[in-house]
Amino acid sequence: MKRTRTFELKGALDPEETQGIVGGISIYRDMLTAGWLVPVIKIQKMTRFDAESVLAAWKRLCDEGIHALREAAAENARSISESEATKWA
Repeated sequence: MKRTRTFELKGALDPEETQGIVGGISIYRDMLTAGWLVPVIKIQKMTRFDAESVLAAWKRLCDEGIHALREAAAENARSISESEATKWA
């Protein structure tokens, strides 16, 4: 009989659970781009988020609104692309 090992963290959420909490895949991606969500574990195909930080990001979204999230995501994406351009220049 083959033994399988499951890797579960208490209070850890996978990306699908995180998307369900924050309200969908587009908001999830914007939160990642803006830096509001940061994975606790990111190894090959396994990504996990801390449940407390997911709830904190969701509360921040409720307080500040979707426009603040989209602006932060656009600003962060712009700064990342600028740093990539200067790295290769």
